[in-house]
Amino acid sequence: AGGAVTISSTAVLAGGGTITIDTTNAGAVPAGQNITFSGTLNATTSAIENLTLRAGTGGNVTFTGLAGNTTRLGTLTITSANDVATNGVKAASVTQSSGTGTTTLNGAAFTTPAETLAVDVSVGGVSITTEDINVNHLLRTAGGNVTLRADNDVLFTATGDVTSNNGNVEVTADFDAPVAVGSGALTMADGTVINAGSGLIDLNADENIALGSVQTTSNSATAVTIDTAEGAVTDAGNLDVDIVANSGTVVINAVTGIGSANPLETTIGTLDAQNSGITGNIQVAEVAAGVNIAVKRL
Repeated sequence: AGGAVTISSTAVLAGGGTITIDTTNAGAVPAGQNITFSGTLNATTSAIENLTLRAGTGGNVTFTGLAGNTTRLGTLTITSANDVATNGVKAASVTQSSGTGTTTLNGAAFTTPAETLAVDVSVGGVSITTEDINVNHLLRTAGGNVTLRADNDVLFTATGDVTSNNGNVEVTADFDAPVAVGSGALTMADGTVINAGSGLIDLNADENIALGSVQTTSNSATAVTIDTAEGAVTDAGNLDVDIVANSGTVVINAVTGIGSANPLETTIGTLDAQNSGITGNIQVAEVAAGVNIAVKRL
């Protein structure tokens, strides 16, 4: 404890319990040191062996190889770290409770079965709280909730989709507001799809929110909620319909416009939208032929 840890060869979690790697010497060295897995990492029994990592405020956590390719990990927990980088993780659940840097979820090609993804969880959900979050490939749960909270920005690339299979999805940029005013944008690239199945979708930011596509079959009065405290809600591009919520209500609150430069394409049941600032306007284009939107507020 207290020194950097590098596991360069193929590693297997064993024993049926929780293995903890702590480079802070139980908190005595708060800055910690790096924790690096250079090779592949697997469990002995699928979704049973857990791994807890504590790298402190200055130590990075890096997974260079696949984690859980042949045998899925149990609960993967990161209690503290600076930067975190993964390259394909399969686990029962994934949690990062704090971070001072950027968490980057990269994808890699799994062989059992053959698929490319960043994170796949089988039992619980995915919960990440840190400074910045980059989702570069598919993040998927089997019904668990997805919670991504960054004190600064959240960025999804075109291949950084989220599929929760009926779990709720919450993405928040500038989670530490009002500590840091004027920071925190949520950006989905053109092509990014967040599909919650029948779950709720909740997007929040201090600055602008750029939409790829958010999709849910929920009939809730808050099926999709999109809130920006100081910015606009914009269309990232036209590859996909921006908001799909045929059965539920979409609630949007912005300050400098909703689809001002490029109307938001929708197939939704009810729209409750407000642009509270003196700049920007509200432009929404319902693309379902012969369908009218029930408007609660504009």
